[in-house]
Amino acid sequence: MTTDKLNELKAKLEALRFTRQADDYCDLLELIDAEQSRLDNPGSQSDGYHTFDELYDQRAVLFAALCRAYPDKAWRSKLHHDGTMFDGGYFIVGIETIKGQYTYHYKLHRWDLYDDCKTLDRAPEWDGHTDKDVKRLLFLPDAEQSRQSVTELKKVDDDHE
Repeated sequence: MTTDKLNELKAKLEALRFTRQADDYCDLLELIDAEQSRLDNPGSQSDGYHTFDELYDQRAVLFAALCRAYPDKAWRSKLHHDGTMFDGGYFIVGIETIKGQYTYHYKLHRWDLYDDCKTLDRAPEWDGHTDKDVKRLLFLPDAEQSRQSVTELKKVDDDHE
């Protein structure tokens, strides 16, 4: 339901306010106000167990844990490879897997959560991955393969200086 539709319903309810249906009016107004609040703050929407904001926070922590487990494969940067970044104070954090990279963008207030990651002046060039490639995270290298990537990440960073 859109905000305009909710406002239209509120106006119609206002006509019922002083009729015999005053109790119905109050109940419906409560429902409309709750729906308006949900529309104004999509992060507060819930599946009945967790809000989107809670799930987003959990994803950030879980990805940080994964990055800490593979510090030589993980990186963060305040700029994309071409020197751009989204407006609003974001950074990008990524991890290199056998199948390719996987990244997330987060607000800068989460920067410290990824202190164990290598900080790059610019992120590696995007390899075209999308949210549908999340299963790449199941293909992180073993420790032996992992040691080899530190040099590769340093080379990517040096190429942009």
